[in-house]
Amino acid sequence: MAKVATLDIVKHAGEVYVKEAREVQEGDKYIVALSDGLDITEGKVYAIDRIDSDGDPRFTDDNDDGNQYLTDGEYAVLEPIPQSIDEQIAEAERKLTELKAAKAGQERLKVGDYAVVIREDMFDVGDIVYIFGVDSEYLKARRITDDYWHYANKTGELRRATPEEVAEAKRKLTEEQVKKAEEAKWGAIGRKVGEYKVGDIVRVNGSAFGHSPGVIGELVSGQHFAIPREFGVKANDKVFDHTASGFTLIVPVEKRFDKGA
Repeated sequence: MAKVATLDIVKHAGEVYVKEAREVQEGDKYIVALSDGLDITEGKVYAIDRIDSDGDPRFTDDNDDGNQYLTDGEYAVLEPIPQSIDEQIAEAERKLTELKAAKAGQERLKVGDYAVVIREDMFDVGDIVYIFGVDSEYLKARRITDDYWHYANKTGELRRATPEEVAEAKRKLTEEQVKKAEEAKWGAIGRKVGEYKVGDIVRVNGSAFGHSPGVIGELVSGQHFAIPREFGVKANDKVFDHTASGFTLIVPVEKRFDKGA
């Protein structure tokens, strides 16, 4: 009868076992052949398919015969060695790393996705970019606040943006576009945004100072009655003081035909 060395350790399928010279029992998973045989290799681990009526383990041999067996003394049973707490933690961390890698693969950025820049290179950290192209090594990313685009590494430089981050970035973009459009409109008449002049034709926004909302009138110098105001609005032969937020420009004085424009 073959002998099993004391504490003969075997690693198999990611687990650690010790060889035990005993008969197979219900719940055992693996045996090791202690000598070569017909289509059986000494030292090879075989998965137990079942235990027959004689108490012998049945398994699939090297020739794919699924009804092979060994008798007591021809095999050793692999007995699992309980892991220590540290080993369990290490194993859990290993599995977590594998899961994270699998998740990263599933969440790989593709054309149409939005991403946040997390490492400064050709973009600034925090920029929201739109992925419009992918090749073997790089992503083509365009910053959503302008037309600037550049290549970005597939890993380490970008992360997927959350729906909230994308919504906030688009809101800011809309505000910026409105601001630029307003600046361009006022710049076309040589003024800063909100720079009014006496003689401008304006529409009254509210009725707090006398004129009904929507009334169109001419800006005149403020009358400075109860509260000093920068301008007054003259409409229907009446003048009421207003702040610049109280009206909207309709025609600048420079474009008024009746003023020689």
